[in-house]
Amino acid sequence: MSGSLNSILSVARSGMLAQQRALQVTGNNIANASTPGYSRQRAEMVPALAITLPQGVLGTGVEVADVTRARDFLLDATLRRDVASFESSSFQERELLRIEAVLAEPSDAGLASALNAFWDSWSDLANNPSNSSARAVVASQGQQVVDFFNRAANSFGAIRADLIDSVQVSVSEANRLIGEIADLNGPISAATAAGQAAPDIEDRRDLLLDELAALTEITVSPRAIGGIGVSINGISVVEGTIASRLDATFVGGSFSIQTGEGLAVAIADGSIGGAQRLLEVDLPAVENDLDELARGIVQRANGIHTGGTTPLGTTNVLFFDDFGDAALVGAQNLQLSDDVLASLDNLAAGSGGPGGEYQSGANDVALALAALRTDTTGGVLDGRSINDAYQELVTEIGVLAASAGSTSSGSEILVSAGVARRQSVSGVSTDEELVKIVQLQAAFSAAARIVSVVDEMYQTILSI
Repeated sequence: MSGSLNSILSVARSGMLAQQRALQVTGNNIANASTPGYSRQRAEMVPALAITLPQGVLGTGVEVADVTRARDFLLDATLRRDVASFESSSFQERELLRIEAVLAEPSDAGLASALNAFWDSWSDLANNPSNSSARAVVASQGQQVVDFFNRAANSFGAIRADLIDSVQVSVSEANRLIGEIADLNGPISAATAAGQAAPDIEDRRDLLLDELAALTEITVSPRAIGGIGVSINGISVVEGTIASRLDATFVGGSFSIQTGEGLAVAIADGSIGGAQRLLEVDLPAVENDLDELARGIVQRANGIHTGGTTPLGTTNVLFFDDFGDAALVGAQNLQLSDDVLASLDNLAAGSGGPGGEYQSGANDVALALAALRTDTTGGVLDGRSINDAYQELVTEIGVLAASAGSTSSGSEILVSAGVARRQSVSGVSTDEELVKIVQLQAAFSAAARIVSVVDEMYQTILSI
């Protein structure tokens, strides 16, 4: 008789302990309801090993077999892919808007305004070719154009330097995350091998993977006994507890990323991928177009100005310095010629007389220079006027920024949807956990009641 009662007590005890452990897990869920990266945990209860008696097979209670976490591997992979795309496009949009701001269009501070003022100054000089004040305005407006090109080139150089710094910082951060992920593989695998769960450590590892996905696209592959492998575009950077360091190298305006073993890593997404596209494609294209525009202005303006005769009676005078070859001119080094800087009388408004002598009323050169705003002949601008070439540059940057913004908005929607789906699987609902607490409390009380009943039965037996 006492053996049967002891068995009942053992069953009740297992129920009380199991509900107590489950209550601890539920309380931990509530405590971490707002903890970033935390996944809802669950105490997995299974029947204890049954025993076989002459009367039949009897259960021996319940036990907590494991503490698992609610997580969907495929949801994580999809969300990380969307996060990498969003971070890449949003980074590009932000920096392209910064590039667009350098041109300051449309505004009075932009190159379009400076060019129009420059052409207008030649028109004014054509109206009064011998007026020294008009010559001074031409030189001043020419210097305004030069200053804009120089300033824009310096600003683009600063953006390039910032992008390089950003890549270096991001690669260093990626190395830290890769190292920590590899380090966490060790205790997770050890716990799994021992038949134990490590949900909190796995959550920490997944949070690091999410952070790494914001820097570069990654592929996560499960390995035996709880470990994972991480690769970037097919190149392994984490295998078990082994981590590969990434190194960024900048050569000739582009950069490459390699592992410590010398394997090239192609990165297309994430903030690193966005910076790489800007450094290798978008920013060089803008700089090249701006340099081409500077060369076009020098070629066309000098081509006309050198055909005129200055008040000093000289010809073949450059308005802009061409350094001996216009191909050497760029936005960074654009400048007025030494002759123009030395004296306003080195400005030519018209052609010379029959003998090449200066003609004070001649204005054909000034008129031709004023017409450059719409002229499409000659030079490196491929049949475009200077104003049109500049407008195309402004439009190109705007289109790039708009495209990146559109991609960013679309990716943001996917990320928000992915976060919501993950939250529905892994998130903690305090209302649901409170309902669970009531259920566990009732189960614990019922098991305790069994103990009371067995105690009463013992008292009855002892009283006989």
